[in-house]
Amino acid sequence: MKLRTITEADIPMIMEWRKEYPESLRTCFELTGPMMYDWFVNVVNNRLSNARYWIILDDEEVASDGAKFGGKPIGYGSIANIQWENRHAEIGLLIEMGHLGEGKGIGGVKLLLEQAFMHMNLEHIWGECYHCNEIGLDFWQKVSYISTKVDLPARKYYDGEYHSSLYFGISREDWMNAPEQPVIKSNLKGKKRF
Repeated sequence: MKLRTITEADIPMIMEWRKEYPESLRTCFELTGPMMYDWFVNVVNNRLSNARYWIILDDEEVASDGAKFGGKPIGYGSIANIQWENRHAEIGLLIEMGHLGEGKGIGGVKLLLEQAFMHMNLEHIWGECYHCNEIGLDFWQKVSYISTKVDLPARKYYDGEYHSSLYFGISREDWMNAPEQPVIKSNLKGKKRF
């Protein structure tokens, strides 16, 4: 797996992926095409932005002559809400529904943390997963890099009720000293999510 920068051509694909996980999004409404293009221009394509976003590509395919090509987009991720002075930021991850249960999520997390700790020189990464997002909650509860976990009450109003969230932290030190993260396979594939 690998990361590549998001391009304007990725916007329709990202919009479709976001529709699969309404319970996991910060926005309580579906973003329109113009809103997503505005996000691309003003956040993704702005080198002064406090966020970095990538498309997550599946393993490269190898042709019969040994040449590597491709890598199918299977999701996107971010290191966002970056506070350079405090050297911390938030991790974001969205894997296309058709690839759940294949261990792709932890591959994406590994790549994003490598960017955060080894290339961006950050010290602490935090994340938040709403309890109404059963798939995400199941996933993040199993990530061994996480050194701090706490539940916060009433963080998301979704489907007529308030939901708590799992707030978690990953330090550079814990990430560097952790044993190799096992492939995390979700047991929620194909189950109703809410």
